[in-house]
Amino acid sequence: MWSASQKYRLALEKSMLAKEMPQFRFYNMTGDTYVAGWAKTSGGRHNYKLTLILGFLFPDEMPKLFVISPHTLWKYDGYGTVNKEGISHAFHTLENGPGGRVQICHFKPDLWDSSKTIVAVMMKGMFWLEAYEAHLRTGRDLADFCT
Repeated sequence: MWSASQKYRLALEKSMLAKEMPQFRFYNMTGDTYVAGWAKTSGGRHNYKLTLILGFLFPDEMPKLFVISPHTLWKYDGYGTVNKEGISHAFHTLENGPGGRVQICHFKPDLWDSSKTIVAVMMKGMFWLEAYEAHLRTGRDLADFCT
């Protein structure tokens, strides 16, 4: 499935990720490759499972980053969910993924290029989680905290 240059890139990415963010790991390196792991925010409110799906055209195609757990991400008011937002600038989300999972907008899709690393994407995912927890405390949009 992966070309020789993609295999080389994935090996570099795996090494960088192990060094910089060891809570995340690569899975299924020869097939439908993905990165997953558990993250805890600085406030420690919840543990979150993030999963990054690498498409067959990675690194030229932007990977998709999902919050897998908890499945339902409640809003500040407790009545609505981020899952219902779909594509939203206020919440920095893209189209929902499988099972209605929230997809984090980590980079603008039209600005994606192969110079961006998986570590950078996972860092953006961590920043998104921090902004989400700030939203839970304040009610402000995630866009107020993410740029």
